[in-house]
Parts: sequence; C-alpha cells; structure tokens
Amino acid sequence: MNAKSSFDGFVTFIYTHDLERASKFYGDALGLSMVHDEGPARIFRISEQGYLGVCIASDARPSVPDGICLSLVTEDVDGVYRQLVDAGVETRGAPEALPQFGIYSFFLRDPDGHLVEVQRFDDPAWKDGMARRHALTGPMDLFRSGGGEVAEWLKALPC
Repeated sequence: MNAKSSFDGFVTFIYTHDLERASKFYGDALGLSMVHDEGPARIFRISEQGYLGVCIASDARPSVPDGICLSLVTEDVDGVYRQLVDAGVETRGAPEALPQFGIYSFFLRDPDGHLVEVQRFDDPAWKDGMARRHALTGPMDLFRSGGGEVAEWLKALPC
C-alpha cells in the first residue's frame, strides 16, 4: 500500500499526578490557552494545529517524564524566559545559541519532571520551510512537498 496519510493537527498527551498543578503551570506560567476540559484531561493550544493534553496519571497511564522533550517554538524566546522567571519557574539557565543545531533556546522541567524546551529556529532552511508551510493546505504538506532540508535538520535535533 502506497497511500499517504493526511493529518489536520497534533495532540501530545502527558500524564500527571496533580492535574491542577500541571494546569496552572501550562495555563498560567506558560500562558497556553485551555481549549477543552474533559475532567481528568485538559487540552491546551500550543499553535494553530498543535495541542498538549494533560491527563491524570493512573496505573494504566503512568507519568513517565524520562525520554520526553516538549519543544515549544517561538520567535520571542527571551520574552517567554522573562515571563517564566517572573512567575517563579526555575529554568536550567538563560537562553543560549546552539549554532550546531541552528537554534536559540533554554530548558526547564514542568512540575512532573517533563523536559520542556523553548526555542527559536535560526536555521534559514527551517524558516524557509515554515514560510512555505503557511502557503500549503495541510500541516504535513511541508514534508510531502520536498521539504527534505527540514527533515534532515530534524534528524540532528538534540531531543
């Protein structure tokens, strides 16, 4: 079968033992808008078509922060850093350029220990790819339309 899938968005789910604490972190400290409250799960908008689901952990769905890196992309890395520091959030240090990856970023951990990166892409190939993405019809069209330079760049990411 050679059919290509077409997706309209993306939701990443993480699990927490304290939904109120996690919701305050993602909603208040990071400033994400909650778009749906399902009771044991809350959905936050990260971008036009990207969402983060925060759910209550259980034996069947444990909170396992190791091996996960939530990278939030923004042009205003310094502004987000100041916002988080002003809210009392501890980070792993100030934003810094990582020229080997073509990014400017900083890291922190959410209250459950999930690694969060706030970054800006400085690599022109990524910025050109994102500009093309906005002119295409679907979020994955960038990769299907010959955005190979972006796919190659993604392979080199530290997360």
